[in-house]
Amino acid sequence: MRTSICLNGEWDFMPLYGQPLNRTLPERLVYEARKVQVPSSWRHGYPQPSGKKFGEVAEYGFMPFDVYGYPREWDAAEAGVLHRSFQVPEAMLGQRIILRFDGIMQKAAVYLDRERIAVWEDGYLPLRLDISSRVKPGEEQHLHVVCGSFDQTVLPSGDRKITGLAGSWFGRIARGIWQDVFLESYPLVTLEDITIRTFFRQGLLEVDALIGTESGSAYGEPLQVFLKVKDRKPGTLPVLEAEAGAEAVPLQARDGRQLCENAGNREWQEARFVLPWPDARLWSPETPNLYELELELRAGGEILDRRTETFGFREFWCEGPQFMLNGTPVNLRGDSWHFQGAAQQTEGYIRNWYRMCKQAGVNSVRLHAEPYPSDYLRIADEEGMLIVDETAIYGSSKSMDANHPDFIANCRAHVQRLVQRDKNHPSVILWSVQNEMRWVDGRDGYKQHIPGLMKLMRDLDSTRPIMVEGDNRLLPKELTEVESRHYNIDGTISQWDRTVPLTFGEHGGWWYICPQNSSMYVGLGAYRDTDASAAGLAQKERLFVEYARRQGVSGISTFNFVHYFMRAMPDRDIALPPADLTEPGPKPVLIPAYSLSLNNGLLPEEYPAYRVNPSFDIMAEAFKPVTMIAAEYNRCFFDDSPIRRSFDVYNDTLAEQAVTIECTVQQDGRVVHTRAFSFRQEPAERRCIRLEWMPDSVDGEGEAVLAARLFHGGS
Repeated sequence: MRTSICLNGEWDFMPLYGQPLNRTLPERLVYEARKVQVPSSWRHGYPQPSGKKFGEVAEYGFMPFDVYGYPREWDAAEAGVLHRSFQVPEAMLGQRIILRFDGIMQKAAVYLDRERIAVWEDGYLPLRLDISSRVKPGEEQHLHVVCGSFDQTVLPSGDRKITGLAGSWFGRIARGIWQDVFLESYPLVTLEDITIRTFFRQGLLEVDALIGTESGSAYGEPLQVFLKVKDRKPGTLPVLEAEAGAEAVPLQARDGRQLCENAGNREWQEARFVLPWPDARLWSPETPNLYELELELRAGGEILDRRTETFGFREFWCEGPQFMLNGTPVNLRGDSWHFQGAAQQTEGYIRNWYRMCKQAGVNSVRLHAEPYPSDYLRIADEEGMLIVDETAIYGSSKSMDANHPDFIANCRAHVQRLVQRDKNHPSVILWSVQNEMRWVDGRDGYKQHIPGLMKLMRDLDSTRPIMVEGDNRLLPKELTEVESRHYNIDGTISQWDRTVPLTFGEHGGWWYICPQNSSMYVGLGAYRDTDASAAGLAQKERLFVEYARRQGVSGISTFNFVHYFMRAMPDRDIALPPADLTEPGPKPVLIPAYSLSLNNGLLPEEYPAYRVNPSFDIMAEAFKPVTMIAAEYNRCFFDDSPIRRSFDVYNDTLAEQAVTIECTVQQDGRVVHTRAFSFRQEPAERRCIRLEWMPDSVDGEGEAVLAARLFHGGS
């Protein structure tokens, strides 16, 4: 009923040197002898005005993005032509034929049989094109994609700025088709979009199905949609079944939801389900239960289309200063990092990141500064990782004219596409409209559009809070759903009014690592080596995390576990065995030495999942979900007055726990005081325990050791 053919593999390639904005297919095509792999970026760096190349440390021969071994001169090509031919199989004829590109960087024109059929300006999100009217049965057809740079505008200062959304480093480097390409067939009457909403508080499942039909087509019977929900385990019976009739909806109902960019002259219907489901198995980080939804579209007894979607039943919301998941308060302890291309596009890398996070006490990941490949969401659903899903509206590079009408139009289309792609993933708990747009040219004009961008997202998904990572001062207070302080800017914790949750998205300052910044915490040993400096910064950040947790801060993300707290691997260049290039996913030929901080599953067996530096253990201790933290740091006392100590006790699990704490004080080898505490502790609750004892008299100096053991849920 629906079929898909992967068009990955070796494509012809013609670099267009000195033509960064060219999107015209040359009349004469002269391809390189070396073909280019799809998916991949043909560039692994670019020259900078300083004469150095971003993506390369020449004096050390370090080129972490060079995973395909392409000719180095290709780096100078900001535009190029990619080509392959295909033939639509006979079995697909008579259906809708669609080309799907999961990621093309940066701005591209798509040509079929030398006729331009689309111009695309979103480097991170999928493009689907209906080519049904252009299919030539039994013939080879030629597909060309002319990839180039985003359009530019010139400011009064003379600076050139882009009007597209480059996101982070990868988007500035990359050119080409960097994610998979498919030739797909769909029924003429299509389940174009499914929106799944789950409501813990009401015990409800809502499903909206958007149906597209050919204009003027008529069916003797009305369209009906049949719903089944099953556990993902094979052979299980449906846990929910229902049916609903489709009703005509206006054209605007398709906005942000239609399957293809060139939707054409189609008519639209929608079927809606509102189903009680009080006993659904809940999705959470501790129990990532998943279901499979199947929708079947029928007219009379004829099945017209069938579509399945994986989802989890959960609800996430804000309640005053607290995040809530399924009625349980939850504190976010986060991680994030810059996406860096093919070496990080593997199942192994993604799972190792999320599993490392769980070992470190991290329960959330912000996919930083751009939409990541959809596998990051699928695997987060399976692993139970909470995701903050961020757009490519990223201002740190100051590369854009943020108030240019074309930039605003690209932002509006981009936020809708992100929500459409990711809205059914239970792991996604928050949308982040942008990151660090506070410094960009055109900021004051751009910020007037932020509420409109939030509305576009909310119109497609009203179930998740929306934040503006690091840019709270650009948003009116009354529109703030989550307060984001980012590096600890825009105020102190003491100024937080606790009307909404407070988060710190990129705290810690590891990008400024040097002995001067850490010696005050570990002494002159910080000058010994990088490890010693890293440990000093970790001790500094540990103090902040302890303070923030004590103050009830809703979300803390130290920047970061996945990169700055790791040792790079591999220790040498790793040549990879040949792979089937026609299968989905990138197929690197090389993993350059020291290009990874996590094992991506392509390294030899002797490499572990990751190797940590001293920062990791210090920060993992601070991030422990179940822990007690000393509230005082003084260690010197006189023997003529009582000693008082207190501990903050945390239960950042999702269940109430029985807690016992046994405290013992020894002085010069003798037990001088014992105390035990027992209580029940709610999720996300902080308890403070206090003890006091009179030390034995000493002649000169003595040492006392306080040991406290925490038992949580009996262990």
